Amino acid sequence: MAAAQRGEIAYFTKSVPRLSKNSQQVYAGDYNMDMRVSSRDEISELAGMFKKMMQRIREQIRIIEQKRGALKKAQAQNKVFFANAAHEMNPPLTTLIGYAQIIKKKG
Repeated sequence: MAAAQRGEIAYFTKSVPRLSKNSQQVYAGDYNMDMRVSSRDEISELAGMFKKMMQRIREQIRIIEQKRGALKKAQAQNKVFFANAAHEMNPPLTTLIGYAQIIKKKG
């Protein structure tokens, strides 16, 4: 076997398991690995696309986390608003209920 072929086989036997390991990490929820691409063959193209996919996933996670933070802030403001509105409505409603009970008792 020629030295070039042995080199290609060695590269292939190192690259494919590395891609497999990174795929397992993604499946486990780890999107922060770094795929190093050192050649220009089909395996390196696959590794390059894998790297781009991980970058896109990280960006989408960042956007989701930002929107989740904004949603939590809006929910907290909503809760404060309704608590304040309920507090402000209590005295007039209590007065109206009192008058309604007096009218009901006296006919």
